[in-house]
Amino acid sequence: MKYLTCAETAKLIRKDLKKNFPTIKFSVHSKTYSMGASIRINWTDGPTSDQVSSVTCVYEGKGFDGMIDLAYYKTSYILPSGEVCRYHTEGTEGSGGVHRRIDNELPEGAEPVSFGADYIFPERSISFENELAVAEKLRLQYDVKEPLEIVDSEYGKWIRYPNVMVWNDWFNTLVHRWFFNIDLTA
Repeated sequence: MKYLTCAETAKLIRKDLKKNFPTIKFSVHSKTYSMGASIRINWTDGPTSDQVSSVTCVYEGKGFDGMIDLAYYKTSYILPSGEVCRYHTEGTEGSGGVHRRIDNELPEGAEPVSFGADYIFPERSISFENELAVAEKLRLQYDVKEPLEIVDSEYGKWIRYPNVMVWNDWFNTLVHRWFFNIDLTA
């Protein structure tokens, strides 16, 4: 089985992200540390974190089941076309966990591979303009009387939200939750 380092895995991820989201600029950083390695992916607006995860999840070399506090390994394979697919993982079902076992057949010409990054962390940021537009829209929709305050600090502009609750949630929580499943690619 071929082993790819965390940095080599990051290169493949960059390539795959460019293929799947050609108009979005991603920052992909690999980090190795004692007993592990991870890759952090950052971008502004664009696809949701779930959409990015659906592309990058096959590059993770490890999984973790927090219900039973158990880590498990994952392997993938690379087809001659360059496509990466999940090959094998024991999962955690055999230990009383919730992650199922995967044992796919290795296609002809495919190369089994173990990726050097244990975990991949996608982190989307929302641009100030989009956040402000949605916050104002929701402020009007929920009839919040307090205005939004734009603060200009040494770190850049940010929004000070009204300190009010709407339907048992803080107003700023509503704003940030609004973006969770919204694709901002266009």
